[in-house]
Amino acid sequence: MIMLSMKFVRTIPGYNHLWAVKEEEKEPEPEDNVALRFGVISDFQYGRASQISGKTSYEYCGEKFKRAVTQLKAKAGGISKLDALLIVGDITHNSTAEEWKAFVADLKEVVPPTAHTKVMFLRGNHDAKPNLQQNFITYLADYGVTQSNNIYDVN
Repeated sequence: MIMLSMKFVRTIPGYNHLWAVKEEEKEPEPEDNVALRFGVISDFQYGRASQISGKTSYEYCGEKFKRAVTQLKAKAGGISKLDALLIVGDITHNSTAEEWKAFVADLKEVVPPTAHTKVMFLRGNHDAKPNLQQNFITYLADYGVTQSNNIYDVN
């Protein structure tokens, strides 16, 4: 698990670029200098065949997801220390209702919708299967996901 800090760096006069800097490669800044702290996790693919014998797909994916969030919480000093958690695709394998239900049940265990930490999502290609795109909005509604003009908003 790598924690990243985002910094604007002036590389060419007049142009600023956003760079990700690994936390372990720099000295931690004092707490009062942190403007925004967020974590990014991805590629759980709920519904994908288990790679461990004797486990169901949802057990395998759920353990992977919960382990990643647990590591992120430990690195941050608790989930309340994160302003945002960005979960980027591929959250599901085929974007079925069953996959989304399993993911959301696990998500609610580790980061409830009422938590201080804002949870945001970015769909991957596995989460955007034709005729199943509405599942993204339906099952993530408790986390403020809506759609307007084919743009998915997190309120």
